[in-house]
Amino acid sequence: MKKLFTICTFILMTACVFSQPPEKMSYQAVIRDAGNLLVASHVIGVQISVLQGSVTGTPVYVETQSSTTNANGLVTLEIGNGTPVTGTFSDIDWSTGVYYIKVETDPTGGTDYTMTVTSQLLSVPYALYAKTSGTTDILEELGLIANNYSGTMSDLEGNVYKTVKIGTQTWMAENLRANAFNNGSEVPLVNGNTDWANLSGSGHCYYWSSGEYFALRGLFGALYNWYAVANGNLCPTGWHVPTDGEWTTLINYLGGTSIAGGKLKARGSYYWEDSSGATNDFGFNALPGGYRQSNGVYFNCFKYGSWWSSSEYNSNDGISRFIDSVTNQIYWSNDDKNLGLSVRCIKNN
Repeated sequence: MKKLFTICTFILMTACVFSQPPEKMSYQAVIRDAGNLLVASHVIGVQISVLQGSVTGTPVYVETQSSTTNANGLVTLEIGNGTPVTGTFSDIDWSTGVYYIKVETDPTGGTDYTMTVTSQLLSVPYALYAKTSGTTDILEELGLIANNYSGTMSDLEGNVYKTVKIGTQTWMAENLRANAFNNGSEVPLVNGNTDWANLSGSGHCYYWSSGEYFALRGLFGALYNWYAVANGNLCPTGWHVPTDGEWTTLINYLGGTSIAGGKLKARGSYYWEDSSGATNDFGFNALPGGYRQSNGVYFNCFKYGSWWSSSEYNSNDGISRFIDSVTNQIYWSNDDKNLGLSVRCIKNN
């Protein structure tokens, strides 16, 4: 008797484009059996179809792959890098219509595909889509980077950030992704959960800190603990991590806590699980980078955007602001200093 298996899509977002083909898109899923146990360290067979229009739409591309789950039941695939069955991945015109990804899996490693999951590709793979969109800044077109930015600035490592003026304040329009303080000293990159939980000084990480999904670093930025914020040198010279009062000034300018979150959130459902009410009126481009809990576990990417202030609540907690996926509010919070949150910098007066 065959066992029943389930597949839990973990993330389908990033795209990589090379100067020459192949082009590919990363996909991860967690495989569990009927008893909800992980299918760990096991070879599986996979057939991937890109459907146009609907969950039962026409397949414009089909490929097969064989891969091995890791010790956590996680399988990582590169769509576009398998054995083609139908169509050519590089010929897909991502700028037309709605697309779905259908993944059929044989947990025994063959081609007897006994489980299927189909999900809409809400986050158009922007790097691939860019090839059909002319010279338009694709991030602007997707609503991730508004076209009303006021300028750019750079950190010590050469990362360039767009900036936007809102009221009397000038903010970064992207999350900080620096690996070093502005004096050149390192902000330690901490991957292990236990190492993170035991930090008593500065640290930073990336969502999926193993290095996979590096494209998310450019969009979501890094997550920093409050000790890195308190260093005073985290933002580029001439900029600083905003105080709680400066966050309040921004929120009041936008009309108060009940509506400011919607005005700050990037438009569209490309990254927020539910972006209804997101208007991004002033180009702040708030994205849901989630956070790293004090025990080191990542949490709520695509659901929450959380940003530190430089203000201290008490000896254990710093003050932060966060936005969720389902409301237009922006919330005040006092959080354990070992949490990993996003950082936005504000220009010195």
